[in-house]
Amino acid sequence: MYYRSNITSVLEPMHTEHTDTMSGKYSSLSRQLAKVERKLANRARREKLANCICGGTIIALSMATEQFEAEMNRTCPVHGFRRFGHIDALIFECPDGDETLGPPEYERNEPVKLEQLVKTYELRYWEDLKSRVELEEDEENES
Repeated sequence: MYYRSNITSVLEPMHTEHTDTMSGKYSSLSRQLAKVERKLANRARREKLANCICGGTIIALSMATEQFEAEMNRTCPVHGFRRFGHIDALIFECPDGDETLGPPEYERNEPVKLEQLVKTYELRYWEDLKSRVELEEDEENES
């Protein structure tokens, strides 16, 4: 009696095993590559953030409005707009109009100027935040 073997049926399981093994290796390599890419991205982000001058508490004195104005106009090398963490505005007023207290260059309109500067900063902050949100939404819509 003559027996004829179906060679394709014998090879198919072997081919499937080989494919599964290669697929597993490819999957493993993909995971390892993704992990390396995440580490590199995190390292680049940390290096970039090392130059950030945002955050922290800023103490704004009514007798030093020029210094606060200079600080609020500095740009962050990472974010562009400098984002303060918190602003403590300390306003000093002379009691009963006694202008002998305080530094000689201190003017009566300095408290008002400081309040205006803080409001200007807050307006800039919200405009920057709004533009960032709009930019992110545009990028999401393009994807």
